[in-house]
Amino acid sequence: MVYEVFARKSRGEPLRHIGNLNAPDDDFARVYAYNTYDEEKWFDMWVVPRDRLVEVFNRGDGEAPESEARKDAQRGAAAATSGA
Repeated sequence: MVYEVFARKSRGEPLRHIGNLNAPDDDFARVYAYNTYDEEKWFDMWVVPRDRLVEVFNRGDGEAPESEARKDAQRGAAAATSGA
């Protein structure tokens, strides 16, 4: 399974993507991430399975940033205000 690795150098700093790795499960992903990316003094480090990431939009897919997700959200907001 492919995992994406995120880390930050200090408290309050946003997480940033620092790489990815292949691991059979979460426990191995933690070990692999630590062994691969701990050359710097990170405040914290996170791994997430790539298949658990949720796409908001993708500018490379030919769809403008006002994607289906945004259109769905706008339709939902309109329905909520109209009482539908």
